[in-house]
Amino acid sequence: MRRLVPGLLAAVVLLTIFWAARTVLAGARLVRSARAAQELLTVGPRELDPDVVGSLLRDARRDTLTLKRSVGWLAPLGPRLTWLPQIGPVLGEAPVLLDLGDALTELGDLLWEAAAPAMVSYQQGASVPSLLPDLVGNVSRESATMLSLAERAGHAYAGLNVAALPYRFRDPVEQLDALLPLLKTGLEFADGAPGLLGLDRPRTYLVLALNESELRPGGGFISSVAEVRISNGDVTSMVFRDSYAVDDFTLPYPDPPDPLRRLMGLDLWVFRDSNWSPDFPIAAQQVIELYRPGYELEIDGVIGLDQRALSQLVGVLEPLNVPGEAEAVTGDTVLAYMYAAWDPGDAVLDEAWWLQRKDFVGELAGVAMEKVTSGDVDYLRLADVVVALLEERHLQIYVKDEATSRLLAAKGWDGGLPPRTGEGDFLAVVEANVGYNKASAHVSRRLRYEVDLSGSIPVGAVELRYENHNPASQPCDARVRYDARYQDMMDRCYWAYVRLYVPEDSTLDAASRHPIPPELLVSRQPWPGEAQIELIERYTVFSQAFLLPRAEVEVLTFAYTLPPTVVVSQPSGVRTYRLVIHKQAGWGELQVEVGLRLPESAVVLNADPQPRLWDDRLLTYEMVSRTDIEIVLEYQLPEG
Repeated sequence: MRRLVPGLLAAVVLLTIFWAARTVLAGARLVRSARAAQELLTVGPRELDPDVVGSLLRDARRDTLTLKRSVGWLAPLGPRLTWLPQIGPVLGEAPVLLDLGDALTELGDLLWEAAAPAMVSYQQGASVPSLLPDLVGNVSRESATMLSLAERAGHAYAGLNVAALPYRFRDPVEQLDALLPLLKTGLEFADGAPGLLGLDRPRTYLVLALNESELRPGGGFISSVAEVRISNGDVTSMVFRDSYAVDDFTLPYPDPPDPLRRLMGLDLWVFRDSNWSPDFPIAAQQVIELYRPGYELEIDGVIGLDQRALSQLVGVLEPLNVPGEAEAVTGDTVLAYMYAAWDPGDAVLDEAWWLQRKDFVGELAGVAMEKVTSGDVDYLRLADVVVALLEERHLQIYVKDEATSRLLAAKGWDGGLPPRTGEGDFLAVVEANVGYNKASAHVSRRLRYEVDLSGSIPVGAVELRYENHNPASQPCDARVRYDARYQDMMDRCYWAYVRLYVPEDSTLDAASRHPIPPELLVSRQPWPGEAQIELIERYTVFSQAFLLPRAEVEVLTFAYTLPPTVVVSQPSGVRTYRLVIHKQAGWGELQVEVGLRLPESAVVLNADPQPRLWDDRLLTYEMVSRTDIEIVLEYQLPEG
């Protein structure tokens, strides 16, 4: 027995040493793998060694499983050991790190198994479009499993305290903050990708070039349109047309929306004016209805992008060498290139100029498409920019496929107005340039919204301040005319039509008047100046037109009573006020000041975000946002 005990102790010590060494080795290899993976993200697809990538992913998976078996049973103790010097904070993150590593390495294995054949073929000279059918098919077959792993990794990362990690390990982990959402989004759309890419049958999409310098509810005046046909993942044709060139007046056209008739003198509702609804799916269906190229065509979706989107996308793809241009086009120079292409130089503004004035759109798009399909692109950066443009509504997508349409709507990427549930407050300012010019680019806007919650019925007040930054060079001229210099189209007075979308059952109490005399309207019919009221898709809408001369300021005001349902009362006595301010497509930034007046003796339980000022019972917010703004306020009144 005396000999047995020392032997058992020696065996335990040796096994412990082996266990510790194996665990430490696996952990060290994982750190090296993470740093190697970080370096691979900077390497272009043609330079990647498939064998190296595959070996790296397999090793990372093996080491993760080793750690899981070795210390997985101890991981739950980690959060209790944070008091230990140096290693305590890392031990506290052990359960999350193991779960994150387990999900990521399994996901990496599956993704590489799906993508490796395409990578090898690409490096052997295959084109990107030719690889899409097999790649998308491989991913979609395992998309449910991959999506579950991506969601698990995202949940784990959200619970990770990255600051507790060693510095050398922190940097590669922090990159997951941008990569995981992109990966999850891609996998969410994987099931619909075969149909969208025309793997089952050819698809046709309309791509609208929207000019926010002539702002319209759907993002901007439809300047031109591309008819894009996709088959087996490849763009088989891309035909660009001036938006004026698709009208077929041998067919009947509907009457235009009343403001277009009264303010612009239009008799028919044609394609270029079709995006009158601020709800892009509704506008896109009207776009399809009024697109009449002279032949039968089934359209599967509509994509709208404005000049800001174009500039940022070119910035990812730059430099673009456009035929006939001495210098390459970049994100910083693309708008100047477009304005210069408009300028006829010494020529006159005749029919020949009119027919070719937008040819540069197709030339630029063709070069950009060649760059995208060449593979010489940072696709991660491109995906990141596309997501940002969708969030900011400089890019909007409508598709007829119902599953994909639901996904786009859930993410707010379809440009649609959010469906009203009957609870909470909502405000959307929808503006349209109705003056046959590009003056929207030189007009600034500021919104102030005050809500009085102190009474039994909430009351709202909106103030819209518009300033025309063009110099006061000459009086307003309502005639329809084109200028040789594109910038001169911006240097105009501003004719605008504004709508406020507010909760259904709101009632207008007062509004400022803004009459426009007949000689200053193309229709030669006066605008009386009173605000209009209508009900649209479960929203109450207040509307007004105004004329803003150069170098002047115009202020529009609306006071209205809100329905009681904007404040939700809980049985516990807690009241919740939630406000969503919807950013119009085409606006660069939303400059907003919000004031919320609370009942006397109200106790604020939570305010998200925190107000800038808190004066007595008035909470004041000042925000500049490129996306929608949401404010949630919880408060309680004293009993009795």
